Amino acid sequence: MKYQSIFWLDDNPGFLVNLERAAVSSKINLDLKELLKRVTFAFDFQDGKRLTQNGYDLYILGANFPQVINPQQKAENTNFLEQVAQGRIIKAPSEPETYIENHFVNFYLDCLGSGPDVVIFSRSRSAIGEAFDLYLPFYSKDLTIGQIEKHLEVQKSIPQIKDWEHGDLKDFVKRYLI
Repeated sequence: MKYQSIFWLDDNPGFLVNLERAAVSSKINLDLKELLKRVTFAFDFQDGKRLTQNGYDLYILGANFPQVINPQQKAENTNFLEQVAQGRIIKAPSEPETYIENHFVNFYLDCLGSGPDVVIFSRSRSAIGEAFDLYLPFYSKDLTIGQIEKHLEVQKSIPQIKDWEHGDLKDFVKRYLI
């Protein structure tokens, strides 16, 4: 276990269901209850900024999240995390509204800078190029490595793609969570 203290900024922790499925299908031993003991979640920019003052070993950032999440969504997310921590998942939180802007860039520059270990874990296609430009590791919730590289080549046509850390859901679990 490489990281004992993890900060995770994402507006919907429902992806934990997919993490567990990916781990099971890949025969990776990922215990969500144990993982949650090491993770502090934030669901929006405002809470994230406040919580980063605590200091963590690893910062995982989703790409699209609101400045301030609505109270109903926050309550759903909190309830879901409590279910996971108890070893039961009754219902994943509903998908929040879609945010067009990738706030992770501003969050990274304003709140983290170049000091700590930071990884981007997102579904956002536009975040791929932004993470590459900042030379931040990028792991996709739903794309394969080949799809990530093809998307970036279309956007940037840069030969250094192979030197940049990136991967899919299973790679993310292996590299950062176990």
